[in-house]
Amino acid sequence: RVPAARPLEGVRLGVLTNYVTDGVEPEVAAAVDTALKHLEAAGAIVSEVRFAPLDRLPDINRFGFSPIEAYAWHRPLLEKHREQYDPRVLVRILKGQPASAADYLDLLAERDAMLAEAARTLWQRFDVVVAPTVPMLPPRVAELVSDDDVFGRTNALMLRNPGVFNFLDACSLSLPCHMRGDAPVGLMLAGAPHADDALLAIGRGAEAVLNSIR
Repeated sequence: RVPAARPLEGVRLGVLTNYVTDGVEPEVAAAVDTALKHLEAAGAIVSEVRFAPLDRLPDINRFGFSPIEAYAWHRPLLEKHREQYDPRVLVRILKGQPASAADYLDLLAERDAMLAEAARTLWQRFDVVVAPTVPMLPPRVAELVSDDDVFGRTNALMLRNPGVFNFLDACSLSLPCHMRGDAPVGLMLAGAPHADDALLAIGRGAEAVLNSIR
């Protein structure tokens, strides 16, 4: 059952101002800003928020859960079938190879600490936290196919903002917020862990507002 749309009157939107906005392209920033103005006009309470722990995320997550766990699972297969792996997938799996058990336990502890901080400073203050889904417009496929370095940087940037809310164990959704005919831009709405129904209700309300202006 999909929850009914929730009117936006009084809904508290926290707009993240650090980390998720690094390197944001002007077209993305403009589309997100316009969307937020319309959501505010529909009754949402829009406030900027800086979540300082995110600035440490690149160091905390330097190995990442996925590479560590993927390498542990694929290790015996890599010994026999390494040449059959897609090179770009293999690079990401091997990122977990140098991580020790202590590194993995540290990562778990750091994540628990960040979840506790988010519970205090984000989810108690806001019904939804907002960020650009990705900070850039869709790249040209030809550039990604021909250059591994460009692909790696672009892929990491595209995964960065959704990865933030994965790390925070949050539920999230992305709503189109660009004008029709423009390159696609997504507005990501994220809610507290296990608050999927509440987020979906707010998301449906926000979607109705954004659809009316696109």
